[in-house]
Amino acid sequence: MSTATKGTIDIGDILSNVLRDAPKLAVERLLREKLQKMGVKARKSSIRRVAEQILSGVKGTVSFGEKAADAADIEITQVDLDTVFKRLEKFSEVDLPKIIEGVGDRTANDLYTSLKKKWAQEHRHQNTDLARFRKNLELRYGEGLGKLRMLATIAREWGQENYQRKFARCKGTLSNLDDVLIRLHVRACQVVLEIITLLETGLADGAIARWRTLHEITTVAMFIERHGEETAQRYVHYQIVESKKAMTAYEECRKDLGYGAYSKKQAAKITKEYARVIAKYGKPFGGEYGWAAHLIGQGPKKKVTFANLQNAVGMKQMRAHYQMASYNVHASPKGVYFKLGEMEKSTVLLAGSSNAGLVEPAQNAALSLSKLTIIACNDRDAPPFDNYMFAKIVNRLMWEIPQDFARADRLLKREHKAVKSSEK
Repeated sequence: MSTATKGTIDIGDILSNVLRDAPKLAVERLLREKLQKMGVKARKSSIRRVAEQILSGVKGTVSFGEKAADAADIEITQVDLDTVFKRLEKFSEVDLPKIIEGVGDRTANDLYTSLKKKWAQEHRHQNTDLARFRKNLELRYGEGLGKLRMLATIAREWGQENYQRKFARCKGTLSNLDDVLIRLHVRACQVVLEIITLLETGLADGAIARWRTLHEITTVAMFIERHGEETAQRYVHYQIVESKKAMTAYEECRKDLGYGAYSKKQAAKITKEYARVIAKYGKPFGGEYGWAAHLIGQGPKKKVTFANLQNAVGMKQMRAHYQMASYNVHASPKGVYFKLGEMEKSTVLLAGSSNAGLVEPAQNAALSLSKLTIIACNDRDAPPFDNYMFAKIVNRLMWEIPQDFARADRLLKREHKAVKSSEK
């Protein structure tokens, strides 16, 4: 969006003029004070001219006018110069900051008012550009995107059938295992829709960052499904540990934010429940991924890492992908200098959408959602044909989606290479 507006004051020009004229104004003030003590009147233009002569280094006698009555001899002493320097110093330290603040406030207000008037038109232009970009991206990646949307739809429909069947069977009281897997699957379906939205708008780095979350959801679900009801129960109870950590973190910063404290009743309840689960499951339960510490914890404190979970469910091969996705979640140097959306290293930094880099987040999303859907929805009590049909379709899409995106990406790279060659 252009910030150049007709009639807008240039604060840089104003400050440059102020700084340029400050010495001359200080000398003019000195001359006026001396002339006033002598009882001599002089025109402003004459005072300005004499000040300019003094600052230019002219030596000798200077005159304030052509008439004898206007003549005056003025001696500029070292004391006078010291006075000028002190005034300039005060101007720099006291007056100039006030001028900058005043001019800055007025300029910012004028600019904001101008931009606000133009925003409706600018917004229409941006929407038009985005619609054109999405249309072109759909032409290029439409086949793969369509199948990813299809996979997300099937996952939701299969998940809904699975939930309704289990809910009816248990008369509204799901086991911890069923409840956790269904909730993780629901959250995964939502995250995949977020990934699709980012892919549709050419935001590959944002999409891979959201896949990181999807991979964590899938890994946790695989681990809990493998270890059954007891681990699912620990996972449910681990909410209390997270509530205790949240309360502690809040208490450390609430005063700086001006927020009130937890109520005594609420704080006492969280503290009591935390003590209860620690007493039940042991001290390691209070650590990171403490709900899994009884199975894979390492060392005397049974510390658990996400890498431990990945290894436990056979997802070690995704660690490099997970690390790459992490760059776009944290403020790491790699995340600043490496972008999926960049075709090649360039002096032009990518701050928006791009056709490039969509393969990784798309294929990873398809893999993670497929694995989780089959784990969460493949109910043994469901009609065998239903499970078989859904599983076959999900598996087929899981393999075809990466191929479709890779094919479109290869074409994009060939076209880009041809354009670069023609520019040489």
